Amino acid sequence: MNLELLPQLSPRTLLSLFAVLAVAAIGVRLMWGPPAQIARRSGLVILRCLVVLLLLIPLFNPVQVSETPGHVEHNDVLYLLDESESMNMVNDDQSRWDQAIGIIRDAKAKTTNVSANTKSFRFGSRLSAIESKAQNSASEDLFDTIKPTSSDTRLRMALQQITSRFGRARPASVVVFSDGRVRDSEGIEELAKHFAELNVPIHVAPVGDAESRGDLAIIAAVIPESVRRHSRVEVQVFTRSFGLDDQRAELHLTALDRDGNPLRAVTTPQPLTLRDGFQSHRVSFRADEDTQRLLIHIPPNDRETTSQNNSIEATTFIDHTKIRVLYVEGSPQRIQAIRQGNKIVYRGAHTELQEALVADNDIECIVVSGGGGMLTRITNDGSPDIERGFAASSAELAAFDVLILSNISREMFTEEQIDWITSWVSRRGAGLCMLGGPNSFSAGGWAGTAIETILPVTMQEAKFDWDPGAVVQGKVDLSGTLHPIWHLVSAAKTNRKIIEQFPVFDGVNESLRVNDPLATTLVSGSDDTPVLSVGRYGKGRSAAMATAITEPWARAFLNEWGEGDDRYFAKFWRNMVYWLAEDSTIGRRRLIASHDKQYYKPGETMTLRAVGYDEGAKVTQDYRIVAMIEPKSTSFDLNNYDSPFRWPNGVQREEGMEGPMIMWGEEFELPRANADTDGPLGVENEGYAIELQINDAMLNASANEGLRIELTAMDGQTQVDSTSLDVHILHDPFELQNPFPDHDLLQRVAAASGGSVIHDSDDLAAVLNDLDVKRGPPVVRKSPLWSTWWLWALIVGMLTTEWFWRRSMGLA
Repeated sequence: MNLELLPQLSPRTLLSLFAVLAVAAIGVRLMWGPPAQIARRSGLVILRCLVVLLLLIPLFNPVQVSETPGHVEHNDVLYLLDESESMNMVNDDQSRWDQAIGIIRDAKAKTTNVSANTKSFRFGSRLSAIESKAQNSASEDLFDTIKPTSSDTRLRMALQQITSRFGRARPASVVVFSDGRVRDSEGIEELAKHFAELNVPIHVAPVGDAESRGDLAIIAAVIPESVRRHSRVEVQVFTRSFGLDDQRAELHLTALDRDGNPLRAVTTPQPLTLRDGFQSHRVSFRADEDTQRLLIHIPPNDRETTSQNNSIEATTFIDHTKIRVLYVEGSPQRIQAIRQGNKIVYRGAHTELQEALVADNDIECIVVSGGGGMLTRITNDGSPDIERGFAASSAELAAFDVLILSNISREMFTEEQIDWITSWVSRRGAGLCMLGGPNSFSAGGWAGTAIETILPVTMQEAKFDWDPGAVVQGKVDLSGTLHPIWHLVSAAKTNRKIIEQFPVFDGVNESLRVNDPLATTLVSGSDDTPVLSVGRYGKGRSAAMATAITEPWARAFLNEWGEGDDRYFAKFWRNMVYWLAEDSTIGRRRLIASHDKQYYKPGETMTLRAVGYDEGAKVTQDYRIVAMIEPKSTSFDLNNYDSPFRWPNGVQREEGMEGPMIMWGEEFELPRANADTDGPLGVENEGYAIELQINDAMLNASANEGLRIELTAMDGQTQVDSTSLDVHILHDPFELQNPFPDHDLLQRVAAASGGSVIHDSDDLAAVLNDLDVKRGPPVVRKSPLWSTWWLWALIVGMLTTEWFWRRSMGLA
């Protein structure tokens, strides 16, 4: 601020004015004479001279002049941050994302150019702005709330769309922070040349280790959500590797505690031979804990880009729904009432096996005795109930998972009951076990019946094949992986020694032969005839044991296999029941649903099937089956209402609903299958079926966590039953198919647009500081001094003082 004189009159005019005033003053003095003596006071003279001088100031027009620098024109710099999943790759304990954010934050502290105005955008499958409010508040808060989770990278699309965000003035430059692994690389250099024509260079900040030699990633793992105790659980692990062709690796499964700490290995490491590209591996373990939390891990190779993607967690839960066993015992031993203290206990030939099974809280055993010439139900206290026998209907049989026929003849069952058993095993996945004795197999009239087709052995017809004098010392097949029924103790060496001591039996049904190729012999006799065989039939399982398991034929089996309290008879039979029931659908269900594959890929078609059962456990199409799709995890982006499935053709949609995709929670009805025509159910064309097309691209990065299809059977307005299916869609983003960074692509983009390569925060700060600082014209403000209130207040005050002074002297 300074003071300038800007008189309204020219200097010559002012001098002339002063000369006139001087002549006038002299003329007045000469005309009127000198002032009176009393008025010749020096104070008054000085005061009046000051007033005159102040009154003369406006003639010279003193002006206060202030000048403000012109407005700084901002140079916009647009940041494009790659938010795709490959930015999670870690090198030297820092992810590519963190590396990019670190460059931005450090450069901000080094930027001195006040004209640099940065605006941040993120891109993956689409371009979106980062909120300016958060951007201006604190960069730490801004970037901490963003995670690289997009399942795709489209840089060319982002560059095309960013031009619509330029505003009135073009930005000074665009800075791309990426690893260069993009899907739409074709034509991107031509697009960059257009930026050069616009004089908007594209600078690139490549992140990631371009010197990496290889990488292995576990993409996903598919594991059943719930399993039976002691059952074999199969895990399918999907990997993708590059640059490690023919390298050796190991797949480890480790049980974790609730806090995620390793407990123990649940299986031996599985050796792998890596092949570049996509691979699938199968590994299994036996479920023996209430809840199994697993770490699936492949120790990293020293050539890998990152070890962060070498592990994945999975969880399976134990299904504690009781396994219901219907045990029919035909041995003639009478049921005896024995007093134990104040309690009467009933014991019979069935007691040992029943007690062995119910010792497991997850097994329920109902006994039917046939020793008295008729099938009689045994009550919970062990006494006979002559009013009830074998299952009175297919529905009652369907309430069980396993049927054990021990030393019981064919004539004790009706033809209808045989049909029930056959359908129950083949269609509903139940288990059937036949044990030896004088009333079993051919000796019991079972040869040539439908039951024989279920069993893993064949019989000789019309032959009494029971040899009560035979002494059977079975040979257990210990080659390869042991069958689940042989897992008696946890220590492997001790377990094999126990199996090798498999006890001697008295008596055998000698006409049995293995029903190849559907069966496996676990124990064989001296002449290689089957003593214990297992197999499958339809959806179910079966077992056949040529020896009896009650007194007196199995005394060693019951009492001598093991020492002291360590008897293995009970554990053996519990293992047998768990294995037989492993495929059981739990017959109490009236709606059974399934899909055709364990996992799916984007673009594939899933066939969804459902079978309804009436009260008599017969297949029916009288129900209306309604389904809906729900995300299995809350990590899904529920702002996107579309599920990964397209709306099926030919299915009526609720009024008002539209769009190509099935929405989360939207109900759709399964059509009834036509048994007269081919359809998605194939040869078993019954019940209900529908084909659902999976979208080509998964929009959500958490798709590996799967989704759930809820199905409900409706009879009019009444809900009959409901069930759910877990569906695993393999999420395999394009950019993760090759996790190596592509810095060459980014460098070509920078060169084509006239930009530069930014290696660190110093380079980025230099780009920002080198921007031209453009200022508008300065703002000049002028304030005349005579127009100020204090000047006129001073003049008025001095005149007033002079008047009062003169008045006090009698001059006024």
